[in-house]
Amino acid sequence: MGPVQHTSQNRGSRDVQASLQPRPWAGLPGSYYLTWVGVCAAAELLGIALGAGWWVAMDRIAPDPASLAGKFAMLGLKSLSGLVEGVVLGLLQGLVLRRLYPRLPLPAWIALTALLAIGGWAAGSAIPIFGGPGGEEPAEPSLFLSIVLAAGFGLAAGALFGAVQAAALRRAASASYWWIIVNAAGWALALPVIYAAASLPDAASPIWLILAAGLASGATAGIVLGAVTGLAFWRMPAK
Repeated sequence: MGPVQHTSQNRGSRDVQASLQPRPWAGLPGSYYLTWVGVCAAAELLGIALGAGWWVAMDRIAPDPASLAGKFAMLGLKSLSGLVEGVVLGLLQGLVLRRLYPRLPLPAWIALTALLAIGGWAAGSAIPIFGGPGGEEPAEPSLFLSIVLAAGFGLAAGALFGAVQAAALRRAASASYWWIIVNAAGWALALPVIYAAASLPDAASPIWLILAAGLASGATAGIVLGAVTGLAFWRMPAK
C-alpha cells in the first residue's frame, strides 16, 4: 500500500469519526435559530400572560391600599408576576440553550432569570402603588413618549439582564459579553411593544381584553427578542 493511499484512508477514517461526534453547532444557522425565536415567543407569550393575569388579580383584590404596610405588601404580591414569567422564560430558554451549550447550569440560569423578572415587575409596579413625588400618581404620558421611554429603559434593563444571565452562560460559552450586547438591543426593541399593548386596556377593561393584550404583546416581543438575541450564537462558541 502506497503512502498516498494510506494517508487517504487515515483521512477518511478521521472524517467518519468526526461525523459521529456530537456537534453542538449542528442545525445552525437555520433550524436552531428558528427554534430559539419560536421558544422565546412562546415563553414570553405564556410568561407575560400568566404574569399579567396575576398582577390584575392582585390589583382587583386591593386596588388602592391605604396604609404604607399595605402598599409594600401589594408591591410584594405584584412582583410575584415576575416569578411566573421568569421561571417560564428561564426554563424554556435554558432547555434550548443546553443543546448548543451543554455546560450551561440550568438551575442557575432559571434562578437568575426569575430574579431579574421579579425586579422588573417590582420596578414597574412601584409608581402605580406608591405614586410619584408627593405620593400622587403622575399623569399618563403620551403613547409616543411611553414608547421612547420604554426603549431607553429596555436598553438599560436589557444590558443588566444580559450581564446577569451571562454569569451563568460564561461557564458554557466563550465571548459571553455578546449576550449583554444582544440583550440590550433586543429589549430596547421588545419592551416598547409590551408598553404599547399595556396602554390599550385600562382598569375598567374586562379581564379577557387584558389577557388578550398580554398574549399578543408577549408573543410579538418574544419574536423580536429571540430574533435579536439569537444573533449572538454566531459569536459565542461553546466551551
